[in-house]
Amino acid sequence: MHDESVAVEMPLKAAEPSGPVRETTETRQHFVLARLGSSLCALPLGAVIETLRPVPLLAVQGMPPFVLGLGVLRGQAVPVIDARILLGLDASTPPLRLVSVRVGHRQVALAVGEVLGVRELADVAASELPPLLAHAEAQPLQGLHVLGGELLHVLACARLLSADAWRLIDQGGGGQT
Repeated sequence: MHDESVAVEMPLKAAEPSGPVRETTETRQHFVLARLGSSLCALPLGAVIETLRPVPLLAVQGMPPFVLGLGVLRGQAVPVIDARILLGLDASTPPLRLVSVRVGHRQVALAVGEVLGVRELADVAASELPPLLAHAEAQPLQGLHVLGGELLHVLACARLLSADAWRLIDQGGGGQT
């Protein structure tokens, strides 16, 4: 099988100041943007390992519905999460790409529609969730924004899988299918 991994680096232009430099408290960070149906998601660039085409999956019993199974990426068994199902979005079409991310010392692959590239965004990481979502247990969302008229889900990679889900993966899911 031919693996077509794609680096997520894109040239970024630094904006030159057009007038006097003002002191700002704005925080800027680079994110990999991916399409999730009619929405977008942002993943911190520092957590992204690579993007690649979908791989064959081994289903694992007992997993939450958003865990599609285990895929082999560069010789490692990696949980593959459908980001659309994780966020309660429409997942009626098959994912086109995987985005492999670091979760502590582990790795997870997110199934997405397409990868749009790298973008520098201001104050995205510092945003707060709406009160209705802020208290959800193990919430994978770090923030919600609007970008170009589309909803942007900022994901916290460290919270993509719960400790219970990791335990099931480590134990082989209580039996694989």
